[in-house]
Amino acid sequence: MDSAGFLFDGYPRTVRQAEILDEMMEKFGMSLTGVLSLEVPEELLIERMLERGKTSGRADDNLDSIKHRFVEYEAKTRPVLDFYQGKDNLHPVNGVGEIEPLHGH
Repeated sequence: MDSAGFLFDGYPRTVRQAEILDEMMEKFGMSLTGVLSLEVPEELLIERMLERGKTSGRADDNLDSIKHRFVEYEAKTRPVLDFYQGKDNLHPVNGVGEIEPLHGH
């Protein structure tokens, strides 16, 4: 398979995973073009997850579980953003707003 690139969704989640990914990519003569970070205020994320819980039936979309996810995120995943910011390839993206439909598709 020949590809111009690929996208990881939700990975890496820890600095160690980011380091391993960089090592693997270097081994294969590749590098990351950029890292996207969807920026959304915590209050809106909580609202979205609670709303999702009403329709998805997911037992972990409750306030206690959501708050625990934020603690885990701050401890393990937010440092990944600093890791890539230091490499100057972090690209924050505004994650607030509506998704506009593609016309003609």
